[in-house]
Amino acid sequence: MGVVSSLSVAVEMLKRNPVLFVAGLVVALVNGVAAGGQMLSSGMTSVVWSFGSFAIQLGSLFFVAGAYGMAAEAIDGTTRLETFLSEGKDNFADALAATLLLVVAMVAAFVVVAVVAMVAVVAVLAGGSGTGFSTEIFVLAMTGIYLLALLPLFFLQFYLPAVVVSDRTPADALKQSYRLVRHNLLSTLGFDAVVAAVMVVGSLPTIWLYTEFTDSMAMGAATPTMYPYADLSPTVVGTYLAATVVLGTVTGTFFYAYQVAFYEEFLPENTDDAV
Repeated sequence: MGVVSSLSVAVEMLKRNPVLFVAGLVVALVNGVAAGGQMLSSGMTSVVWSFGSFAIQLGSLFFVAGAYGMAAEAIDGTTRLETFLSEGKDNFADALAATLLLVVAMVAAFVVVAVVAMVAVVAVLAGGSGTGFSTEIFVLAMTGIYLLALLPLFFLQFYLPAVVVSDRTPADALKQSYRLVRHNLLSTLGFDAVVAAVMVVGSLPTIWLYTEFTDSMAMGAATPTMYPYADLSPTVVGTYLAATVVLGTVTGTFFYAYQVAFYEEFLPENTDDAV
């Protein structure tokens, strides 16, 4: 099964090339800067940091592309940090353009699904009180609608390996990802299940923060003159960010290796297929 064999390849790749974790660390540090600024900002500063964080995320694609390039080079042998910089430089523009195209596709999907949902809700409510329309049904319907809106992300999730590994243009990278997923739906679901399990580990600092400091964060949200985490000490914030960077390095590096291994395994049978 491709899910298991790709996982084995990724693990061996990481054992053979621990330098891959350096690339993952750089990406995690950049994301940590964005998260830290967002956490400690207040008032208009928080608005500025919201846009700043988005810009940092886009800029981090330089390092993400480099990490994918290192993973692609390491799959059959060894890789070097020089590849991290060269692949980032060569693929940043296309990775950025492809990411923006994905954002547009996701926004369009959310808008279409939201409009359809609103029409459906209005139609149900206009049908009278005897329709059996309950809160539970509404929640289930909204959950289904949300999942439908995420379909572009599911089908286009391999666009960055397509850019870096296959040297595809932004539009072709999205098409390549769609072809790969369409021909390997069950394997892709298995891949996503493994990734989701690993990412839960990366989310442990956030789970800890919300579990232990819910009251403080609620207070910060209710007092916009203060920063959103009003009662959190610098020690707590620093601990959260440090843990996020450490776990983000491990889970992020694994993700790059695993996604490239999975993409490479299923690529040959899909490369020349028409959409």
